[in-house]
Amino acid sequence: MIAETDDANRTPTPLLVDPVTKRLLVDGAGGPTGATGATGATGATGATGPTGPTGPTGPTGATGATGATGTTGATGTGPTGPTGPTGPTGATGATGATGTGPTGPTGPTGPTGATGATGATGTGPTGPTGPTGPTGATGATGATGTGPTGPTGPTGPTGATGATGATGTGPTGPTGPTGPTGATGATGATGTGPTGPTGPTGATGATGATGATPTEASDHGTASVDQIINVSYGTGATAPTANTTTEGSIYIQYTA
Repeated sequence: MIAETDDANRTPTPLLVDPVTKRLLVDGAGGPTGATGATGATGATGATGPTGPTGPTGPTGATGATGATGTTGATGTGPTGPTGPTGPTGATGATGATGTGPTGPTGPTGPTGATGATGATGTGPTGPTGPTGPTGATGATGATGTGPTGPTGPTGPTGATGATGATGTGPTGPTGPTGPTGATGATGATGTGPTGPTGPTGATGATGATGATPTEASDHGTASVDQIINVSYGTGATAPTANTTTEGSIYIQYTA
């Protein structure tokens, strides 16, 4: 039995616990609270006792408050239903009246541009006249009839030009029908007009700086001296000898 003593006879008294504060109660006046001793080691857990009989069911408690509404679940995505039939076409509305707004004023006429200078008229010579087509042969003069004049027959093809007959001395016969027009002669060569006068000479440009005056090679010059040399050109594999060329000559071989 766990107990404490508070008299000279050391009579053990049971420990009491306050049911509200859960603190130990001590009988007697009691002296000042001594220092708290060190916590003893936890004893081994005792064996579990047998389960007691189930007590009677207590009364039903009051209904608890309704819980907060849960969040709305995600919207399901079902398949799209079939398209419904097309409704009948509505009647065509009446055509609106055509607008007849007034015509806007005509914009002002822009200024007339300056007249360009008249170009010079070309004066090339006239090309030669094409040759005259051959004259048809003169038909024989028929006897002067006394009957009505018959219809004019079709014109025959142009015959070759006959030799010019001797000039007759009889009266002039009636004029024969006009022969067909000869073929158009070939176009004459294009005439070449005279060359126009030479325009005035432009102003003379400024004279460039005078370059160095080269000298004909007479000996080995320096890199700063311009010299004129001779170039030999041929198909031979061997260059000319020094005694057959001028001073400072070079040889270029031609290869096909």
